[in-house]
Amino acid sequence: MKNNNLILQILILVLISLLTMTTSCTKCEEEKEMYKQEEGIVINDGSQAVDGCGWQIRIKENNYEPKEQLDSEFLIDSLKVYVEYKLTGQLGHNGDNPYKQIEIKSIIKR
Repeated sequence: MKNNNLILQILILVLISLLTMTTSCTKCEEEKEMYKQEEGIVINDGSQAVDGCGWQIRIKENNYEPKEQLDSEFLIDSLKVYVEYKLTGQLGHNGDNPYKQIEIKSIIKR
């Protein structure tokens, strides 16, 4: 009888472990799918203080506004980059012509 209880306890622990691993892997895959990896170009569209749109990243013919300020090493007009990003669902702060905002996970020079 004790053997049966021990086997049942071990089986339950194994099932819980498998369920936990499956759930955590699914979350990783969902997060991975949210981010896209693309080639882009850093664009300086003029200072926002004088009606410009500031720094943007052009990806596939579309301009996007980074949610956070780019590091100084990327503040070079027409700089080619690889960017891993996701859309935030927000619009940038560009007055009459707001661009979609992106959250950048990683960015490197090409």
